[in-house]
Amino acid sequence: MDPLAARIFISLTAGLTRQRGGRAAIQAAAAAGGLVVVFALFGRLVLDYLHVSVESLTIAGGLSLLVALQMLRGEEFAQAIGKHRALRWQPR
Repeated sequence: MDPLAARIFISLTAGLTRQRGGRAAIQAAAAAGGLVVVFALFGRLVLDYLHVSVESLTIAGGLSLLVALQMLRGEEFAQAIGKHRALRWQPR
């Protein structure tokens, strides 16, 4: 399991009893498994219908991953906020 997803799941189920938390974990795993099976069976049909090639989907996924990693680091975003604060209009 992804460590970030595990932290999110634990924080979302912190108020639940052990039994309800276990049931939520099973439901989440079943939903993810079902989604994998549906896309394994019908993913090519969806891509063909949308006129998207597997190569372009791979490139888009890689770019999305790079953007997500940069967002998790947050360095560039913090620098942009600092610049905007310096330029902000202040009333007299």
